[in-house]
Formats: sequence, C-alpha cells, structure tokens
Amino acid sequence: MMLRKVLGKGSIQVVVLLVMALNLIPLIIAFSTSLRDPSNNTNPLVLFQEMSFASYKAAFDRMHFPEALWNSVVLTGVSVVFVVLFAAMASYPMARLKTKLSKFMYLFFCPDSWYLRKWY
Repeated sequence: MMLRKVLGKGSIQVVVLLVMALNLIPLIIAFSTSLRDPSNNTNPLVLFQEMSFASYKAAFDRMHFPEALWNSVVLTGVSVVFVVLFAAMASYPMARLKTKLSKFMYLFFCPDSWYLRKWY
C-alpha cells in the first residue's frame, strides 16, 4: 500500500512491464536459438538470424516422439480408469454408512462441503 502512494499507479505498471520484459528476454533468446540450423553455433544473442525447423525435426527423430506420446496416452488412460474405479468404490460406503469415521472421511476429502454437516 505504501509503495502505491510513493510511486503512483502508473509507475507501478511501468515497473511491472519492465520486470515482465526482463523475464521474457531469456525465453526469446532460447526460442530464437532453437530456430537455427543445428550446425550454426554463432552468438545466441543475434536474434532470429535464420529460421529453420531442422533442430526440431532432429529432436523429434532422436527422441521417438510418437512412441513416447502413445506411451503417455496409454499410461494416463489406464491411470484415470483405475483412479475413477477406486474412488467410486471408496465413495459409495463413505456416502451411505453413517459412522463417525465415514463422516470424518467425507469432510476430509470434501473440505468445501462443511456447510453440508447439518444434513449429513
């Protein structure tokens, strides 16, 4: 609050924009360097000197991207199926049984539903 009074609203926006620009500079340099030919090892601070996707093609070929993507999709799908299955099997007794443990577990896993205590 004190900083706003000293600098004013416009000055704070200028400071925020400067900090944002300082944070974006390394990303722009990295992106520019990634678009160069793999054999080009010149100064990385010369931005967007050439545009070539050869580095991306070489990286995708070396890392076998389609296989890695398929493995991730299968692993994610199987994980989601098991999480939903076990969550459903665990939530049914928690919702139907009226014990202190089930009430605690219900409130533990659903902290935003504290207002439901009078109905539970």
